[in-house]
Amino acid sequence: MPLDPAQITLADVIAVMERAQLARLKRRFGPMLRGKRIVCLDVPDRIGMHDPGLVDLLTRRFNRLASGADGGADRRETG
Repeated sequence: MPLDPAQITLADVIAVMERAQLARLKRRFGPMLRGKRIVCLDVPDRIGMHDPGLVDLLTRRFNRLASGADGGADRRETG
């Protein structure tokens, strides 16, 4: 789902599927990401949107994220 500046402004945490999406996010919204928690779930973005395996994987990764044991790279934008 494409993001817009209003969504970035409202977000506390932003999760992306893979590192290429993280790079695009940084190019597009650079300074707006300052202070945001950004998590890369390291899930290839080539699995069908409603694939049961994808749903299960994302559920597990988001549960780890919510519990503080992140399933992917996690960092806070500082600059």
